[in-house]
Amino acid sequence: MVSSAILVIISGFRSIWVGTDDTFVYSQSYYDCVRMTYQQIMDTFEKDVFYYITNHFIADITGENYHLLLIIFAVFYMACLGYLLKKESSNPLVSFIVFLSMGYFSFQMNGVRQGLAMAFTMLAYIPLKNRNLKMFLLLVLLGSLYHRTCLIFLIAYPLSFFKLNKKAIVMYAGIVVLCLLYGQSILNAFVEEAANFDSRFAGYQIYQAKLTYSGLIQLLLFAAFSFYYYRRVIEKDRRDMILYTMLILGIIFQSMAIFIAEMFRVSMFFNVFLILLLPKVLDVIPTPNRKVYSIGLCVLLLIYFFFLGAGTLPYHFYWSDTIY
Repeated sequence: MVSSAILVIISGFRSIWVGTDDTFVYSQSYYDCVRMTYQQIMDTFEKDVFYYITNHFIADITGENYHLLLIIFAVFYMACLGYLLKKESSNPLVSFIVFLSMGYFSFQMNGVRQGLAMAFTMLAYIPLKNRNLKMFLLLVLLGSLYHRTCLIFLIAYPLSFFKLNKKAIVMYAGIVVLCLLYGQSILNAFVEEAANFDSRFAGYQIYQAKLTYSGLIQLLLFAAFSFYYYRRVIEKDRRDMILYTMLILGIIFQSMAIFIAEMFRVSMFFNVFLILLLPKVLDVIPTPNRKVYSIGLCVLLLIYFFFLGAGTLPYHFYWSDTIY
């Protein structure tokens, strides 16, 4: 509860200049749309119009204040995260450290709409695990109202029924290799088709905005560590196999980020569930070594956070905007 409250303050009271320009851009669209009628909003904004309708609706209730909107979004996001961790995490402290250090928290400040969509997919994990298809579909569809790429998360349901045996793992590994070798051709075809669904894909250029291999290497290291204890984790609860499937899907999409950087956004819908998988892996390590592994992992993650990762992001509160 205290950790969530601190993150709400950091996220909700941030300056519009923190991180990328997404928060600033959305602040401009906020002040545009709150002065429109709902019909004008639907006529003006081509994609994810429900986000702008939400802006207008909240402004009608609370008054025209973009920072209050950010606080409300932060409360919603952290409430969804807190509920997920309360229900599913075997060690919420480790989950929070993974959440911070791997950039999921900073990402929801930079990607406002996708952050809202990811909040819904985090909730959708619970009905996914419990085979509640109707609730799973409802939550994913609600998330897609804020960011249409959220619909990719629908593949998690049918794939959650696949058993992760040796053949399946080899197949997934083969898909990753194919993505690395032929990702350019795959994404050329994907971008062409996706542009018909979402106009922003039309502006994506292969190799024009790409990421390095660092994110993929990180996920592969986590996968190696997690799969080493795979049998023990599954013996404890077979439904946790879904978390391994999520990690594999995250790796597949992350492998395409070396061609189009935006693919890392798709990857995040899946690899965010590392916040649940890593604590479960640590839980099955034999007692003499469990504390050493847990402390060692947390220390490494925090070192990465403060010196290499999201912890290096310049931050200031919104009331300091006048001096920037």
